[in-house]
Amino acid sequence: MGVREEALESAHKNMGDIFGLTSEQAWRHIGACPMYGTEGGSTWTLDDHKKLRKFADDNSIGCISGWNTNNDATGYEYGKVQKDYRPEK
Repeated sequence: MGVREEALESAHKNMGDIFGLTSEQAWRHIGACPMYGTEGGSTWTLDDHKKLRKFADDNSIGCISGWNTNNDATGYEYGKVQKDYRPEK
């Protein structure tokens, strides 16, 4: 598991511990909104976004999004990855 997934797992644990939520409820209260492209020495690639989508699908997190459309100007590929995301659980 990468650092980004670890951050979501940590948020999930905290949501459950602090608010007494079930695992499923905690995931539904979490969202992820990375910035597309490179900023401040950190890079979020299209492959990273596809991995986030799979993670979201696997865990039914509440929301996935992203920002900086200027970095998604090659046919809005990042937006296409998340456009039909709907948590199933």
